Amino acid sequence: MGTIDQQIQAGTSASALTTGTDSFVASVQAHQHHVALVLTEGSFSQSLNLWTLARVPPAPVVLYRDPRSASVSGSPSGTVQLDFTNPADGFTATDSTDVASTALTWFAPDQSGTTPTSPNSAFLVVNMQSASNEGDGAYIASFNPLPTNLLTFTPSSGTPLTASTAPQITSSGEANGDDGLFDALYWFSVPATTTTGTLTIGAGSVTGTQYTGYVGAATGAITITAPANLTLSFPAPSPVAHQSKPAWVNAPLPATGTGAAAAGGASGNAGHGGGGPVPIWLAVLLLVLVAAAVVVVQRRFTRRRLAPVLASPTPAPVVVPTAAREVPPDEPVAIPHTDDHAPNATPAPSVPTGDPMLKVLGPVEYDSYRQAPDRRVIEELLCWLVLHNQHSHNADEIQLALRPTDGSRPEPTRKTFHSYLSALRQCIGAEYLPDATGAGGYRISGIDCDWAIFQRLSGEADRTTGARAIELRTQALALVRGVPFKGVGRGQYEWVFTEDLHTDVAKAVITCALRLSNDLMVLGRYKVAEDAARAGLRAAPDDEHLKRARDRAVEARNEGLAHPGRTVGDDPPTDPDDPEDPADPEEPAQPT
Repeated sequence: MGTIDQQIQAGTSASALTTGTDSFVASVQAHQHHVALVLTEGSFSQSLNLWTLARVPPAPVVLYRDPRSASVSGSPSGTVQLDFTNPADGFTATDSTDVASTALTWFAPDQSGTTPTSPNSAFLVVNMQSASNEGDGAYIASFNPLPTNLLTFTPSSGTPLTASTAPQITSSGEANGDDGLFDALYWFSVPATTTTGTLTIGAGSVTGTQYTGYVGAATGAITITAPANLTLSFPAPSPVAHQSKPAWVNAPLPATGTGAAAAGGASGNAGHGGGGPVPIWLAVLLLVLVAAAVVVVQRRFTRRRLAPVLASPTPAPVVVPTAAREVPPDEPVAIPHTDDHAPNATPAPSVPTGDPMLKVLGPVEYDSYRQAPDRRVIEELLCWLVLHNQHSHNADEIQLALRPTDGSRPEPTRKTFHSYLSALRQCIGAEYLPDATGAGGYRISGIDCDWAIFQRLSGEADRTTGARAIELRTQALALVRGVPFKGVGRGQYEWVFTEDLHTDVAKAVITCALRLSNDLMVLGRYKVAEDAARAGLRAAPDDEHLKRARDRAVEARNEGLAHPGRTVGDDPPTDPDDPEDPADPEEPAQPT
């Protein structure tokens, strides 16, 4: 911050509100995805999420309208003439008035630390000056600053605003020909998106001195006889570009250790143009051939290793959710017990659970209420507590997560929020949500969730192979009923999107469905491979990888129907040069 302060002080900008840059380094734990950087200056703090590079509200709009400065400079329309009358003797005089500078800023110019009441507001600071006409030695000057009630600003399509505070003396007075009428900075609270408006100097009384032959008489009340208007304009706000998610969000950790170092060294040596012993094009060609060979060997090895499964009198259960072709992919359908290639297949084992179940892999459902909640927020509260039941949470943490101060819904009072917790306890039972007094906080226990079960099943499937992996992924996909959290009310479940939970769930379902579909394609079970892809499309209807997996399965199945001599377990047609046949697009194929 010291470096930044020096840059600001050394800046050449005409405004005192300039910016500086510097670099900082801190060490954080790698698994901490939500790291916040908080910058504080005076009474203002701004937070940035270092994982997504997004600003955490409140984020004052005006501070980001011009990336070069912390304020936005405006342009006045020109000069106006004011008429004055001394009511003591009827003497009249004029002077010319213009606006020296205007700015939209987040900070009050009196250095009090005052800021607007909303991130969408700003302070309009106006610096004016005027000079009396001293041509023949008879004029009115030596004014006290104009009272704030005589200066108004009217934004376009808005109502007049009066200067809200006493002016701060900033000018040097008549040494520069200034008659003292505007020895001040006047400021107004305006919308941060203001681009045009009218500044009005109203008719009224000010304190000044009448001069005759350049000699001043007694100081007294002087009347501004007619109002004057000036147009102020500011650059239009730049369109805010959509901030894409950085590549590292939800990406796997990079490889480490000697293997990664060796790979890095090899890639570095390969990039030295034609100076190496092997040309780059030849190295690329060799890598493509090796990758194709690995894919072919893997498929043949997997088919031979799983052959006993196909030959068994009671083959391992392979059951996935399916739907008729005319049914949309995100509509829940019945789960069949057999498929066209395994007429004797037995039903897949059900997921053992004796606990009440919260379902979020589709519309949010909970069917074990002792009494139905009378407000949607009760269901949302249950959902948040079940999905965050790793430890206890106090009321402040829960309230801030469900109803953040910058959210689209008003923040409930503490009394109201405690009434929500009490209502939830009555709806599900005190044994599932004990009182926080003895638990050190609120925590749901004894209620399972289909998302948690899905993670357990797919995680175990990733740690095994063969028929067991197929069985586990089948059970996981059977839990998917539609788009996660589908149909929640407007303004509710904002934390799902703030935490990127909907993205994590969809990605997990896509990965599971692709891996199951690919495994079934290797076995020649094209109908069930198609059903696996369709099960994933329920959660992610627009995913192109799943659509291609479904289409590949349909094409292979139609080819098999057209050639009845083809036996179950024959290798499907493969093309080593086709990156989409049928390797997992999320991960390159690896030898088993």
